[in-house]
Amino acid sequence: MDGEEPVSTQLLLDFYGGMPNWALERCAQAFEKQGDHRYAKTLRQYQRKTLGEHYANVAKKEIIRKKFITLCKQKNIDVILTPIMPYPAMKAEGTELLHNYLQYPILATAFDLPAGIVITRKLKPEEEKIEDKYDDLVSEVQRWNAKGSAGLPGSVHVIGMPYEDEKTLGVMKQIDDIWKFREMPNLNFVKNCL
Repeated sequence: MDGEEPVSTQLLLDFYGGMPNWALERCAQAFEKQGDHRYAKTLRQYQRKTLGEHYANVAKKEIIRKKFITLCKQKNIDVILTPIMPYPAMKAEGTELLHNYLQYPILATAFDLPAGIVITRKLKPEEEKIEDKYDDLVSEVQRWNAKGSAGLPGSVHVIGMPYEDEKTLGVMKQIDDIWKFREMPNLNFVKNCL
């Protein structure tokens, strides 16, 4: 990670956030013509919403949240275990694009669920290869990001149910006791980012 220059995600958000909706739509159409459907969808999410549209989206989210929690209770699910991300830990230069695709943490954040991360191991060299069904800009950045990721931490994301923070922490402790990962990661790259 030597030589990386962290790029503020806020710069990208400010750029897209300042564009009128028609310009965002034209950009999205251009990305779609190139086959970058995921990035086009992301651009459309930056389009300004009216206050009514915003509140309608919040209401939809709450309905989905309630259905999700009800389903988990019916199935006797105490916690959900996922990888923290669908790819290795991000390099500083990739965050401005990949931050939109952090699917797993968004579940806990959007639904106000207790969650935490337990480091369980180091990534292996054979895990540096990323394959997916897309061949677009996001896939390209994911493949670039995975190169050299051997040795970075591999983690488990533990998502609990509402108001069950102690149970979530208890499961995290059990995972930590089983894996017993006690190695301090190399943080030399942090000096390069400051």
